[in-house]
Amino acid sequence: MALAAGLLAAACDNYDADIEAVQAAEFAPGSTNAEFANELAGSDGSVEWSAEKVDGREGTVRVIADIERPSSSGRAHEIRFEYLHERGTARVRLDRALVDGREQNLLSGMLNLLLLQLD
Repeated sequence: MALAAGLLAAACDNYDADIEAVQAAEFAPGSTNAEFANELAGSDGSVEWSAEKVDGREGTVRVIADIERPSSSGRAHEIRFEYLHERGTARVRLDRALVDGREQNLLSGMLNLLLLQLD
């Protein structure tokens, strides 16, 4: 039993460095992805970071920021950013953004995020 647990742990990838790289990457000049996510969550919200391998893309990890932001109406908004971290080049890029379960393009996504700030 201990041998099986040891083999399972060895087979699992550790994504801590990938999460740290995405958090530290610049969202905008002077602001990191982690700072932006925390700002969106606000003082009463939360941010959870996770990561997973990308099937068919060796050396690329998907890092996910799940943000919950309470609103004045009582309903919490759910925001998800999915980044791709390429380990070989250390490149980080935003792959997908979802607001309340709906995928956003760059322009509508930024407008919706600004509206959430006002809510």
